[in-house]
Amino acid sequence: MPETVLTLGNSREALTVIRSLAKAGYRVIAGKVAERDATEFSRHTAASWLHPAPASDPEAFLAALGAFQARQRIDYVFPIGETPMRTIIHGQSQLPAVRLVMVDAATALTCFDKGRMYAVARELGIPVPTTLVGVTPARLVDAARRCGFPCALKANDSSELVLGEKALICNDELSVAELARRFVAPDIGFVVQSFAPGQRVNCNFAAWDGELRSYSEHRILRTDRPNGTGLAVDSESIPATPSLRQHTEALARHFQYTGIGCAQFLVDPASSAIAFLELNPRLDAACSLPVACGCDLPLWALEIARRRAGDRADLPVDADYRIGVRGNWLLGDLRARAKASRSGMDGAPPSLVWLGRAARSFLAANHHTVWSGRDPGPALFSYLGVQGRRAPAA
Repeated sequence: MPETVLTLGNSREALTVIRSLAKAGYRVIAGKVAERDATEFSRHTAASWLHPAPASDPEAFLAALGAFQARQRIDYVFPIGETPMRTIIHGQSQLPAVRLVMVDAATALTCFDKGRMYAVARELGIPVPTTLVGVTPARLVDAARRCGFPCALKANDSSELVLGEKALICNDELSVAELARRFVAPDIGFVVQSFAPGQRVNCNFAAWDGELRSYSEHRILRTDRPNGTGLAVDSESIPATPSLRQHTEALARHFQYTGIGCAQFLVDPASSAIAFLELNPRLDAACSLPVACGCDLPLWALEIARRRAGDRADLPVDADYRIGVRGNWLLGDLRARAKASRSGMDGAPPSLVWLGRAARSFLAANHHTVWSGRDPGPALFSYLGVQGRRAPAA
């Protein structure tokens, strides 16, 4: 009987995990927080489990997960996004013993803390922009002056947004002062950072005891936000950059990293200057691209968990990594356009311009994040939610 894996997290990478592990011979149960979810329409999903949302009711989620484990054979629990990872870390003592497909708790919590991660990167000699942490609203203007303009404003906790955005780019003191007035909590702390130009490069890896066993890169050509922050909608696989690999190796050694992760850097194409962005102790949201190119990160994560549990089976072997593959997330483009239309997003290009860019990305792509001719159900379901109800996965 095949081993059973329960996935937790309703993001687009959940579908990549389900497809990968099912093809490898595992039975996959997809956790979901809505009555209908894109993952349940995949032919690779053996079953679905409806559970309380870990973000809004972690105690109910943990109780439900414990009860589900008691009545259903679960060999592995694979928390995919940050929210289920955090909830399980903080509530693991309440759960029956189970094999978790994730990095150790201490490493994950450090990675989630931007201030601590920037300090680690600086200690390792990795370039980090001028950064001030724990900045209260009253000190935002002063901090921005010290960092220079333009500057980036972020939450210190990687799971938090700033006014609905992962990062805000401020070009002058007036824009910073206006933002400061919008925060009603006087003691909330932010990260203020000098602006680093360049393209985002995602360095996906699998490591065992601090040694990289798999490594691949792709660059983000365009995101779902006008200022380049946000989620990738257009990506391209590229050859490994020696300096980025060295930095990623240094991070893995520092943490004695065992598991999969994604180190992100900004690389200025004009000067080749590098700036550390973050280390995600989880799958990259665009992980379907490296999987399509030969680096099966979900399978790496699962097989590392097997070995950590005492199974001495060989770890996976990557295929030759395909270079120049364009990955497109059309659904992300359409959702972002719909959101911009509803909210009047500042700086958003006109609809025809945005849709033109989306069409060019779609036509240039030879890989699609969600769509699969052999497994069309999740994409078809997800497109129904673009203008109205939100389709949680994909």
